[in-house]
Amino acid sequence: MDSTVSTPVPVATLSHAPSSARLMETQSSRNEDWNIVQRVVMSLFQQKSIGGPIDFHELNQKLLSLMKTEIAPFLGAYYQEQLLKRGMIVMREVVREETGQALLDRLETVWKRFFGSILPSLQMIFFPLTSSQTSSGMSIRNMSLISFRDIIVMKMPVHEALQAPGVVASPVIQQMLLVLWSVREKDHPTETYLRLEDIVACAVTPFLRTAYTLKRLQDDRARRSPKTEKAAA
Repeated sequence: MDSTVSTPVPVATLSHAPSSARLMETQSSRNEDWNIVQRVVMSLFQQKSIGGPIDFHELNQKLLSLMKTEIAPFLGAYYQEQLLKRGMIVMREVVREETGQALLDRLETVWKRFFGSILPSLQMIFFPLTSSQTSSGMSIRNMSLISFRDIIVMKMPVHEALQAPGVVASPVIQQMLLVLWSVREKDHPTETYLRLEDIVACAVTPFLRTAYTLKRLQDDRARRSPKTEKAAA
């Protein structure tokens, strides 16, 4: 693999673990293996050629070597909070200016590329890194899907687009939302997860919400009921 095709991606500071970031920076600055892995990952999001097909076996061997160094405990956190974030921002630029049906059409294209090509490649590249070896306890697949959810879907007016007159959610958009809905970062739904359910409900019918969401809706109705308003008065 030609490791000189692109400039090494610099290591940025991890906000929640400055000592980990310094260690990553120190180690990776002199570790060409990690620089190569980063370049290949970013080339997937940027749709840039690396000069030939990706050698997944070679990348796996590089990661296995890295997992024997001091930076091993921080690889998962760096992947989640730096590589994924930069990659998702690159993809978000494709849909950033769109609204309504145009937004959904562009988002469909981005999702098909991510889910059909980028995600499987990321899983193969980071195959040696199991969920037990990541700081979040999540698999590469789940971390990647949650990043797509948080940085692309939840940052765009997808909910508003689905509610606009004449807008139709294609089967691909429905699949995207259901796949993202199937993944949780914690045992209990987060606020972002519950907001995603509101979006899914606009695109998929019938859709059975979680018990948490049903309870939230019931609480909202109770707060807005005439008896509640009278008692408050």
